[in-house]
Amino acid sequence: PYAAGIPGKIRIIYIPGLYFFDDSFTFKEIKIMGIEKDIKYNAYFFNPRTGKSLEKMNVPLSEKGIWTISTDQRTCLPTMEDWVLVMKSEK
Repeated sequence: PYAAGIPGKIRIIYIPGLYFFDDSFTFKEIKIMGIEKDIKYNAYFFNPRTGKSLEKMNVPLSEKGIWTISTDQRTCLPTMEDWVLVMKSEK
């Protein structure tokens, strides 16, 4: 994965499709680290091939600045393609 952004405003994370899976094609745990603990973000997955976005998710505030993306949120991805995770602050 590759990440870029403006702290407190937006985070953009490119995630290659096969990164989501381990050798047995089971979903891996995905952690987004370095999130400001006092900023509320909304996030969504964006398909760079089709230009379509998936349903928005709330990013829970964390004392440690880490968001672990749940299994439910990962399994919503309809394909094993590359995806971009976009996190925008609610400000």
